[in-house]
Amino acid sequence: MIRDLPALVRPRLCFLAVVAALAGYVCFKPVADSGLACALAGALLLAAGSGALNQLQERATDRLMARTASRPLASGRLGVPQALVFIVTSLCLSLALLAQTDISAVAVWAVVLLVYNGLYTPLKRRTPFAILAGGIAGAMPPLLGWCAAGGEPSDCRALALSGMLYLWQVPHFWMLVRRHEGEYRAAGLPVFAGRLWGRSGFVVSIWLACYGLSVLLLPALGLVSTRWLGFVLVGVGASVMSVGLLGGFRGPSGFQALNASLLFLLCTLIVDAASRAV
Repeated sequence: MIRDLPALVRPRLCFLAVVAALAGYVCFKPVADSGLACALAGALLLAAGSGALNQLQERATDRLMARTASRPLASGRLGVPQALVFIVTSLCLSLALLAQTDISAVAVWAVVLLVYNGLYTPLKRRTPFAILAGGIAGAMPPLLGWCAAGGEPSDCRALALSGMLYLWQVPHFWMLVRRHEGEYRAAGLPVFAGRLWGRSGFVVSIWLACYGLSVLLLPALGLVSTRWLGFVLVGVGASVMSVGLLGGFRGPSGFQALNASLLFLLCTLIVDAASRAV
């Protein structure tokens, strides 16, 4: 069981959740305290538990796709009882940790589970628009960190951070589906990747341009205090808008560049916050 846990928790997604939660926390309170430790551990366990629950819910579909057939539950290497023990333990621990920070962080915890596992996962079998709901759950880590630090969830700065993640996630998913469209169709999952990318990929390009525009809002809202880092964000945002409108994110290298842009932006925010704490 132990050796199957990395595949069950999907470490890349967990890593992104932790980095995004860190960015949200330090943007509001650039202090390395016990609250930060609770927030990051809570975000990690929430991502691990909800991701594992998603695999449990989708194990029958995962068996039908080459990309996911080797997952522990889909392949049968891990049984349902063992997975449930891990899921319940992870989610309970994450709830306990976040409860040590702020009640609004607990509310975000509940939203993630309700939207990701209660709404998005069942909707994937019914409509290709499911990601529009699922993206909400995926955009929660910055808000989780922000709330754990004591910030208000309605603060426009927190919403801008989560909005940036949401606008990245939707085209990210569409690009992933496009790469594996045949597998999705064979598994009976509704997709419209071909139509989205018709006529130079107009719909995806608009989403990518909006993602770039959201980056420009970060320095405008005061989320970056270091001038040169603010210029860096403006440059990245403008570049994403331009490349997105020109269809430059197509192909495997474009997909990787899109993912790298988000990680770079989150790390830039963290570095700026760290400079304020010194």
